[in-house]
Amino acid sequence: MKKNSIQLKQERADLVAKAQAIVDKATNEKRAETPEEKTQFDEFYNQIRDLDQEISDVEKREDLARKAAGSGRGTEISDKEKREISQYNLMAVVRSKLENKPLEGLEAEMHQEAVEINKRNGTGTEGVGIPGLVFSELSKRYASPAERRTLGIGTAPDGGVMVQTDVNGSIIEALRARIVLVQMGANVLGGLVGNVSVPRTDGVTVGWKADTADSDETTPVMSSMDLSPKRIAGYTDVSKTLIRQTSEGVNRMLFNDFANAIAVAFDAVGIKGGGANEPVGIIGNANVSVHPLGTDGAQLTWDDILELEKLVATFNADFGSLHYLTNAKVRKFLKETEKVSGYPVFLWPEKSNELNGYPAMVTNNVPSNLTKGTGSNLSAMIYGNFNDVVLADWGAIDLLVDPYTQAGKNSVRIHANMLGDVGIRQPKSFAVIKDIIAS
Repeated sequence: MKKNSIQLKQERADLVAKAQAIVDKATNEKRAETPEEKTQFDEFYNQIRDLDQEISDVEKREDLARKAAGSGRGTEISDKEKREISQYNLMAVVRSKLENKPLEGLEAEMHQEAVEINKRNGTGTEGVGIPGLVFSELSKRYASPAERRTLGIGTAPDGGVMVQTDVNGSIIEALRARIVLVQMGANVLGGLVGNVSVPRTDGVTVGWKADTADSDETTPVMSSMDLSPKRIAGYTDVSKTLIRQTSEGVNRMLFNDFANAIAVAFDAVGIKGGGANEPVGIIGNANVSVHPLGTDGAQLTWDDILELEKLVATFNADFGSLHYLTNAKVRKFLKETEKVSGYPVFLWPEKSNELNGYPAMVTNNVPSNLTKGTGSNLSAMIYGNFNDVVLADWGAIDLLVDPYTQAGKNSVRIHANMLGDVGIRQPKSFAVIKDIIAS
């Protein structure tokens, strides 16, 4: 196993002591060093010189790893250090675990820092730990042209990347281009430690008074949005033939598999959630305003779309990052449905990403399998200020390589675990329809 700087410095101190002992012995005996002593002294000296260089290299790695672990708490990392982190090799990690070999270099240092992150959050690391900053830098490295535009990434003269916004070690923020909720304005809290409570209030009453009049006494209703680390788990199967490849494309494929899976997981619970062990999202939140269409559901009309806007405005919440969100089935229905019968203006205009003058987005994480009365396969639509969605992560991924489960198929199962949560800061910032017949 590769030694850390403390072990190397101890080794160097031992060599210095041995070399000094040769000098002291000859001095005490008032004689010159023998040829054998000179040869041994030179050997010790050369080993000390080599260790000095190795210690310097290892200390740089350790410093970089400490910064990677601390980036979510404000530690500054240079562009050069970020480029070094971006060279993290996922497939090298997988091959090391399959061959039962220790991790080396950058991968080993990042693992140790991820272990420390997980310890601070009261969780263990079963496999290989990957800090959030590594995930962030890989997301830039493997970004598609569309994702580069979303993240503001360009190509630097030295072949690196230039990024307008530092993702600050957050796994979620690194996936900005893949997570619909983040694109719509959701706030991201990355690199957290322990539970987090975000206070909220129903507001303070103010009024106009004479110069000497007493102000009205008000007692705001205080509550909080509590976030706590919850386990997100997934896996992918990779053939052993593919693992043996050293192509950059294989690294990209493995990263994209996990990146897309994490993105889908956060969108799914942020939009609905409420299942076993899941956070509760917008649709599942009992305090979000609901506009019902019918006993068994009904088709959507223009008045229903406007009603969502009115419900949010009723609570003075119609500001911020206001969007409509629905699924592909509803969009198709709206594109086929005229606002006024016989007049060729449709509810969702052709070649438009707007609805009722607001940005509108589509993801099939908005459910289309809801039920009401005798109605089934009903769809949902959301309108609101998506700044009040909060996505949180606790800064490290635990990668576990399982060579046994799919061994009969000549494949390896790679599990990924991370800690995350979703919260809705102001439920009245949203209004939903949950019983749309989109056919």
